Amino acid sequence: MQLMELNDRFSEANTDLLLSVACLCPDDSFSAFDKHRLINLARFYPQDFSTFQIEALDDQLETYILDMRSTDGFGRLKVERVFSAMNIIKNRLRGRMGDQWMNDSLVVYIEKEIFDSVDNESIMQMFQSMKTRRFQL
Repeated sequence: MQLMELNDRFSEANTDLLLSVACLCPDDSFSAFDKHRLINLARFYPQDFSTFQIEALDDQLETYILDMRSTDGFGRLKVERVFSAMNIIKNRLRGRMGDQWMNDSLVVYIEKEIFDSVDNESIMQMFQSMKTRRFQL
């Protein structure tokens, strides 16, 4: 039943992204770790990972998981950032928002450091020009 609800709520691409991020969960000594899924995740971000960096990622992830599993402190971590963000974004006031609007809102919330660097004035000018173009059509 939960799987059906998740399939209704998230597209295949969003589900794949969530499963890829879940590979970094430290529960049970990183039992969900999947190096190949994480490499595929890096391919979703070609501006951030060059071909050379993706090839090097295989060895880097192997080193990462060995370090994480051998460090006691990481085994006790609880990673719930995405689900916490989802609860903040989709609160009862926004309980009826569509999937696309929720996904867009989550991206902005989770990647807020990037969006903080965008000047408010440039955003307002962009929307103003969109409104002007719409009326001209």
